Amino acid sequence: MTLKLARDVGIDACVADILNTSLRFPAALIRRFDRVGADHMDRVPFISAQTFLGLGGTAASSYEDLAMAMRRHCVETVAVAAPER
Repeated sequence: MTLKLARDVGIDACVADILNTSLRFPAALIRRFDRVGADHMDRVPFISAQTFLGLGGTAASSYEDLAMAMRRHCVETVAVAAPER
């Protein structure tokens, strides 16, 4: 499974497993990434790239579009001290 491979190479990926059912297809069991706390009731705020870009359901976009939007909206301004004279 891709998530297991990601964890095996050091990527922080959610825990997942395959449940073989008596139905035609197995089910994927994936631990939710947007819940934390002992009872998993506290939500972690996030938005999808589609929402961030303001796109409709089937609108096309690219990683370049996402990177450019992140540059516009997510860059933290860092004050640079003037050199001493």
